Parts: sequence; C-alpha cells; structure tokens
Amino acid sequence: MAIEPNDAMELAVVSSPLQSHAVRIPANADLVPSLLEAAHQAMQHSKAQSAFVMTAVGSLSTVTLRMAATDKQEPRSSKKRKAQDEGVSLAGSTALQVKTFPNHFEIVSLVGTFSKGGGKHLHMSVSNAQGQVLGGHLVGGKVFTTLELVLGTMPGVAFTREMDEISGYKELVVKPQQDTNSAEEKN
Repeated sequence: MAIEPNDAMELAVVSSPLQSHAVRIPANADLVPSLLEAAHQAMQHSKAQSAFVMTAVGSLSTVTLRMAATDKQEPRSSKKRKAQDEGVSLAGSTALQVKTFPNHFEIVSLVGTFSKGGGKHLHMSVSNAQGQVLGGHLVGGKVFTTLELVLGTMPGVAFTREMDEISGYKELVVKPQQDTNSAEEKN
C-alpha cells in the first residue's frame, strides 16, 4: 500500500553515500562550539555541505536546554490549522523556556543536523545521578570527562536553514549540493 503525501506537503528527498567521522571532545570543552567545530571539520574533510550526529556518549558538568514550546492560550493543533489557513506564524504563539542544569549528567541521546554555514538543530537527553532523564533543544553545556562523537556527512546533499512562514523559524531545507569547490579552495 503506497503512502500518499499530504497535498500541502512538499517533500524533498535527496540521497547520497554516507561518510562517518569519529572524534573525541575532551574534558572542560564548551559543548556547542566543539560540536560545531567537529561538524565543520567533518564537512570540510568530505567536501560536504551537510552533517548529522550518528551517535554520542559522554558526560557533562552542566547543560542548558530550551524546553518544549508551550502554548500561550489555545491548543497548538488549532493554532497550526489557523496558521496554515491564514498564513500566520506559530512562533509568536508559543512560550520558550531556557533552563541551565548545573549537575553532572550522562548523555543518553544527542541528535541533530549541521549546515555548512554553521547552522544547527540539536536535541539532547541527559540523565542525572538518580537516573532521571530530561531533554530538549541543546543550547549549551560543558563536557565533564569526555564526549565520544560520530558524525555522518552526505557529500552531494546540502542542508540549509530558511525561514518557514508557518513555523516562524528557520527550518531545514534539503537540496542537492551545487558546486563542492568553494572560492577558498580555488585560490
């Protein structure tokens, strides 16, 4: 049975061979800048314009997460329908909370994408000493002992971030990669 996409939904599926890149981020490193640098190096090495987290394990001494958006008044499902019908952004209809947790944590999940120009979208789950798990959109953190990271790159695929009128945020756009030779590489 074939699955029919929603009439309003346009899917851009671009395939590519996969390359993997392993890195260890040391103790006391700033988490997000280190992830961005690792992704930048992986993309540069593979001449790719896209990267993503394949797996990550390690520990943090602090983590800052943006919690799931909460609706300011009406249910999000009715806001989404209204936004789609009227072309209104959802961004102004939600409240965002950023929380910093200054305890030691084990990383139980890290997922996300990176774009060539430094764009990123990362979500993380961590567990504390009691085994309680919390998670959200990764804003920052500090590596405690180590972060063992494997990134994937997809030569031939470009991830960009462009403003989405319905969500009100810069969202992932997947495209075939144009020219892999940048102006810097030609000089």
